[in-house]
Amino acid sequence: MRIVTPRLALRPLVVRDLAWLTGLDALPEVRRYLFDDRALTSEETAELITGPNARLWEEEGLGLFVVEHEAAAIGWAGFWYFHEPRVREVAYALHPSAWGRGFAGESARGVMAFGMARLNDLEFRASTDAPNVASIRVLERLGFTETRRSPGPAHETVHFSRPANLALADGIRIDD
Repeated sequence: MRIVTPRLALRPLVVRDLAWLTGLDALPEVRRYLFDDRALTSEETAELITGPNARLWEEEGLGLFVVEHEAAAIGWAGFWYFHEPRVREVAYALHPSAWGRGFAGESARGVMAFGMARLNDLEFRASTDAPNVASIRVLERLGFTETRRSPGPAHETVHFSRPANLALADGIRIDD
């Protein structure tokens, strides 16, 4: 299965991506807003891939994708559960070398097009730490609106939602 956008290809995250994902998520710029500035161990990353991510794919037909540009992995995007009570959200992270080129929005658009084809949800949700203004801008460009704020472990969390019935699929193809 693949999602193909005008510049990117997304494929499901699998165990062979362990070393790459551990390295990406350990970068200080990446982990700052994803893991409250804590680097996950290789074992924790393996558990993430083989545990919750594998269960998401098995039970719901969705999960995390590796984002590739010109056949090189530049990040990940997909659906993940956050917060208590659990909320399924659109999430993404890119290598800093890929920042500022529109890849975050393009990969999230691809994931949401995939989600609209697979889910019966009426809306998408997302959240980010309040200081992560770049991610807030990406979400706003994608049509998300802020719904509330809540305390987070390191920073205030900004919650967003977006109707799932808005056009997203321009130039996006899903290959099963």
